Amino acid sequence: MTAAHRGRPPVFDDEARARYLAELAGGGSMVDAAAAGGITARWASHLASVDAGFAEARRVAKRDGKRARAALRPHGSEGRYVHDKCRCELCTKAAAKERQARRDAAGDVTDGVGEVSLLVASRSQEVFLPAETA
Repeated sequence: MTAAHRGRPPVFDDEARARYLAELAGGGSMVDAAAAGGITARWASHLASVDAGFAEARRVAKRDGKRARAALRPHGSEGRYVHDKCRCELCTKAAAKERQARRDAAGDVTDGVGEVSLLVASRSQEVFLPAETA
């Protein structure tokens, strides 16, 4: 078993933090950003849990990175409409087309809905069923 606080903590000075946050804000992954800062992704998560200032800067960088990645995705897809909340004409039409294609592929799912089966009706329901004519 190793002793607590054993070993030298990674060097994560202001320059390394700036590289980490810039990579994250540019749309890089958490692992890529950590590598740019010279640390591991786990160390960045730990640092965010103990340093409120770094946690806020990291949250802002992650938000900006998400926007940067979304800007690179092409318009005209249902995924961009649903996940990125893009409401341009291309994405709206693509989403409507995909929904309609799923409906067409499913077929008529309303077959038999609302019909009364006389086989299932109990004797107490006989007064509510229409009388059969001979």
